[in-house]
Amino acid sequence: MRHSPKPKRIIPLILAIPLWLSLAFLVFFVNPDASGSVYLFFTVFSAAIITTLFVLTGNTRRVILTSFVIIAFTVLRFFGIGNVLNFLLLVSSALAYEIYYSNKA
Repeated sequence: MRHSPKPKRIIPLILAIPLWLSLAFLVFFVNPDASGSVYLFFTVFSAAIITTLFVLTGNTRRVILTSFVIIAFTVLRFFGIGNVLNFLLLVSSALAYEIYYSNKA
């Protein structure tokens, strides 16, 4: 017997698909030197990551934490300072936060 997706995850799924399509459009067809294209990219990327992670996990705290790590590392890579050490620091900080607050509940 197959279970249908939970109703609270259907709306983010419907939103995630156009967000990923618009992100692909931005990557392939928009000039990176155009005014505001970088800000638009990070805004659409953030929204796409958040909605996709919410569909996959359904846990709001983990979605926000994971999306923050992904977006922060992407911003660091944009500025040229995203390396393995920074990635490990972001992930370990997120894991420490998650372990601390999951034990409090």
